[in-house]
Amino acid sequence: MNPDTWPIGDVALGATTSWEEFTATNDGNVTEDFTINGEDGDGGWTIQSAADVDAFVVQVDSPPITLSFSDQTLADNVAPSGDKIFSLRYHSPTSDTWSADTDQDFHITIKASKH
Repeated sequence: MNPDTWPIGDVALGATTSWEEFTATNDGNVTEDFTINGEDGDGGWTIQSAADVDAFVVQVDSPPITLSFSDQTLADNVAPSGDKIFSLRYHSPTSDTWSADTDQDFHITIKASKH
């Protein structure tokens, strides 16, 4: 993964970030399929399909995906040394019932499996 972190920074409630580009590389020696999933924030916010109270959204541009806990197909048949370039954007909750000092970091996981 390049980059391997996504420093979103402070985002106002109800706001959406710009698209940020990432590259997933097959660094193995067989053709692989990539899946992607997300998780809830560390401090209680939940990843959802629409922004709401304490609910945020993460989208993938290509293929168009709204992240959830479930593995979703990011790319099929990625050849050895091949890349999948995609972008992510973040939609913040419409309102927050947690303290402003509550850490809401979250993780996105990309898995590679033999095709």
